Parts: sequence; C-alpha cells; structure tokens
Amino acid sequence: MAENDPERLQELDARLKAARERIEGGSGADQRQGAADSRMAAVGWRMSLELVVGIVVGLGLGWLVDYSLGSKPWFMIIFMFLGLAAGISNIMRTARDLERRQR
Repeated sequence: MAENDPERLQELDARLKAARERIEGGSGADQRQGAADSRMAAVGWRMSLELVVGIVVGLGLGWLVDYSLGSKPWFMIIFMFLGLAAGISNIMRTARDLERRQR
C-alpha cells in the first residue's frame, strides 16, 4: 500500500494543477486580452457617463437660471446644449488620449 501512495499523490497533483489552470483562465495571453477588454469597456462607460453628466448638469443649471429669472424654458434649453457640447468635448479629449497611449 505504501508503494501506491506516491503514484496516487502525483495523480492528485496533476488533477489539481489542471483544475487550477481551468479556474485561472488558461494562458497569460488570454488574461492580458481580458484585461485590455476590461479597460476598453471602462473607457466606454466613462465616455458615456461624461456625456450624460454634461447634459444633466446643463439642464440643472438652466433650470436654476430659468427659475430665478422666470424665463422658462429658454435657459434650460441653452444650457442643455452647452452641457452636450461639454460632454462631447470631454469624449473627444478622452479619445485623443486613448489614441496617444496606443501608439
């Protein structure tokens, strides 16, 4: 029985290594590609969030100005477009930075 123990331990070790390999996701190249995809997804979320926040902030500021002056909805419309322009400007800047980093 003592003679079979080293073989069984080696077999168990091989199965554990195979299981770890499956859990960890395989090769390092796959992991690097997954990390790059995650970074690109994060950049996409950031860009869309900056656009939405720009519009919302513009609407909020426009509403405040309209509320205080009683000129509804003109300033809200104007500031919404200014917020949209600011959001697009931030997206373009982020895209340029991303392109610069990839070179």
